Amino acid sequence: MSQAIGIVESNRQSIPSGLRARGSARGRFRDGQGVRRHYDLEAKLLIRPPHSLRFVMEHVLAGDELRVGMNEARWWIWVRRPEEQELEGSRGDGGVYVNGNVPVRAEQLMEALGLNALPETGVVQRVTADYQQLVFVAVTQGRQIIEKEYWLDRCEPRLIRRIVFRDSEGRTTLSSQLDKYARLGNHGPLLPHLLRLRWPEQDAEMVFDIHRWWEDASLTPDHPGFVAPSDRAAWVD
Repeated sequence: MSQAIGIVESNRQSIPSGLRARGSARGRFRDGQGVRRHYDLEAKLLIRPPHSLRFVMEHVLAGDELRVGMNEARWWIWVRRPEEQELEGSRGDGGVYVNGNVPVRAEQLMEALGLNALPETGVVQRVTADYQQLVFVAVTQGRQIIEKEYWLDRCEPRLIRRIVFRDSEGRTTLSSQLDKYARLGNHGPLLPHLLRLRWPEQDAEMVFDIHRWWEDASLTPDHPGFVAPSDRAAWVD
């Protein structure tokens, strides 16, 4: 397990502190009335692991449809439909339901990208033919529960293939599948270029097809994109 985590960490430690990505986001969900909806939008990401994130889905003509942000202290979400709504809260206090049905947590979105550090404590290992699974166990009300699982490939590139988040009853609340790892530049880290998020309880899915990653040294913790709406006058692009 230590060797497996070491491979992932060696790759992660070579990741620049600030990254941008652009691509497309497509998926499906059921709205508050149970009607199945589909979307196909442009998407862009600003990220400075492990605390700073900004993710935007936008229509090429109509403008932004969804904004998710986070810094060390706050998270915030803005959504255009079915009615314009902006919500904000403190880190660790949960998330919100987007479009009346899909639970979105900025902290989970950050972790779902597989760019955060992997601790070696509080983890047990489960090995299968294809994956080395790191199982994070917590004790709640006197009983052990599985909080999440990291599935690492047992073949090259031996990086994170899947992340599974569970509730207190063991049900999967969100799963993240990471594919199409490719190197940043000629000698940079391997980064995923396909992110598939699934909320099985809500029958919802989002596929983020990343066309390009690039380093951005200007993405410091005080970058305008990482400032909560309550601390600024308007959304900053």
